[in-house]
Amino acid sequence: MADQEIKQILLLHPIKFVCESFKSFCEDEGVAVFYLEAPEPFLYLVKDLSADAVVVHESLVEELHDDLEGVAINKTPIVVIGNAEGHTCISEPINLSTIVAELRQILASNS
Repeated sequence: MADQEIKQILLLHPIKFVCESFKSFCEDEGVAVFYLEAPEPFLYLVKDLSADAVVVHESLVEELHDDLEGVAINKTPIVVIGNAEGHTCISEPINLSTIVAELRQILASNS
């Protein structure tokens, strides 16, 4: 199966260094990343940015539950860093040098 094209990702992660590193590695692969460190409503961003995926750290899943449900209703893929029941997950620590390829494979297998 061919890898899924990804142009834009919304990242929700509590550690700024991880957000900035994730963004840098993805941009090197031609993928734009918008990130939020603090848990806040974000559903409007998924729509405004036309995000191809939402990547969220497991520590934020419960707090952002309502917005994540809205994302799922809109059929935007959600990938959790860590473990979260009912979601597609990638394990920690994430390998930033291969994260874009890994996300493309996940999205292709879920489409």
